[in-house]
Amino acid sequence: MGWIFLEAVDNWFFRDGAPFEAGDDHSATTLFPPTARTVQGALRAKIWRRAQESTPPSSELLCMVGNPDDVGSISAFGGPFTARRSKRTGQVECYFTPPQDLVELVPAGDDLVSAPHRLVCAKPMPQGPDLPKLQSSIPGGLLSLWVQDTVFPARLSGDTYLVNDCVLQHALQGNINLNKGRLTSTASLFARERRAGNKLKKGSKNTEEGHLYEIELANPGRNGGWVTGLAVMCDGIDLPDDHDVVQLGGESRWAVSYAIPDGCRLPDPPSFQVDDHGKTRFKLYLATPCCLSGGWLPNWLSKTSCGLVGEHPDLPGHPLHLVAAAIAPKTGIGGFRLVSKQSRGTDAALGAGTVLFFETEAPPDEVVRLHGTYLREDTPLPQHENDTKLGFGLSFLGSW
Repeated sequence: MGWIFLEAVDNWFFRDGAPFEAGDDHSATTLFPPTARTVQGALRAKIWRRAQESTPPSSELLCMVGNPDDVGSISAFGGPFTARRSKRTGQVECYFTPPQDLVELVPAGDDLVSAPHRLVCAKPMPQGPDLPKLQSSIPGGLLSLWVQDTVFPARLSGDTYLVNDCVLQHALQGNINLNKGRLTSTASLFARERRAGNKLKKGSKNTEEGHLYEIELANPGRNGGWVTGLAVMCDGIDLPDDHDVVQLGGESRWAVSYAIPDGCRLPDPPSFQVDDHGKTRFKLYLATPCCLSGGWLPNWLSKTSCGLVGEHPDLPGHPLHLVAAAIAPKTGIGGFRLVSKQSRGTDAALGAGTVLFFETEAPPDEVVRLHGTYLREDTPLPQHENDTKLGFGLSFLGSW
């Protein structure tokens, strides 16, 4: 398993999944970090171009690179994650979307400015004969999430803040009680810039009337001896050499690659809680988006008299009961087929930061096998068969 860091030479443009055509829709936004489809395609294209400079393509190379409908020999992919690299030491630190159960406690009244804003994790509401019943429209008999505190909680936004591996580790353990200052503002890592232009006619290259457009670019920060970029984990293909160049994203902007010999730090599995009935409680955090046929629900979960129950494909023989869910906003994942010059269409993926709360009779030493695996379906749709190879649905376990 190898890690590389991609440093931007210029601003980056990674379109979201929304259709865009100058004149029909004048504004296009960018995703940062981009989806795995963008980065793995750039890495495979780099391998192909480098091979063509020397010898004719071999069968081994063709197998590694694949084709427009096959990802080749990629066996595992992680990220891309927003990251920053030290210019002096080469150390790379990854940043993640805040878990959706991580909330900010906003002080009330006169303490709004002076008192520190704290971060805590919401948990499924306790149930019992002496506890109040909460009526809601949550499907499948799922429990509501609550915070037992006297101040008003506010959910964090992944568009505004990110968390490093240390804060994420505390959040997954479930006993977090940190100052909001431990969060990392996205504005400190990269800036969003807008550019305007006109669509050009194919023949004359003159501007086409009524086809003004505006695009949003991501400008990675370079300050304090740190450089913002993308960290990518990949196995099964040859990664670019140190100080190699890669074309990435819209308009094929350049990036410089750096090897990360020691990799990036990812969360460790926590200590799981076992309740009075001998059930293991754990939560599953999505570090990358995930495409599911049921929208936010994997197809191995079925509605029963006990609620939503099913077996994770990577933990057969141990039914999991979905207790609650904290769902992140959906991410539009699109793409473009270079051969046919057609759009791949757009999938509404379950957003990174989603947290699913489970309980199971499986012992903790069995549950821990799910840490670092991919949330997937037992029978994925044909267009999503390679999703786990591309890193969609990378998940880490937490405790509640």
